[in-house]
Amino acid sequence: MIRGQVALDEGAVVLLSVFGPTGAALQVDAVIDTGFEGELALPADAVAALGLRPLGELPAILADGTLRELGAFAGAVDWHGQIRPVLAVEVDGPVLVGLRLLQNCDLAMRVVEGGEVTITPVE
Repeated sequence: MIRGQVALDEGAVVLLSVFGPTGAALQVDAVIDTGFEGELALPADAVAALGLRPLGELPAILADGTLRELGAFAGAVDWHGQIRPVLAVEVDGPVLVGLRLLQNCDLAMRVVEGGEVTITPVE
């Protein structure tokens, strides 16, 4: 189970370990974003620090409705105690966990300041 907290000014936040191809690792606060259909979104500084391998660009419709091409990168996360490969996109903003990473999981949160967030695999 992955645990986190609700911060009313940020959203539901969980701590994730993200890995690059050479073993570089970062602990990041990641915001759960059910409007993001991908797996993981990372800011440019995290992509650089992890040395992620570029895969090209992907079209994306942002929350404000604009269409942009986002850099796509191969990375990995510790997801329920196992290292899982992910497709990360580079964004100008916080680390985001999207629906594809949440697939086959139960997401629960108590939406009050400091409320508990849990992500549990469906078995």
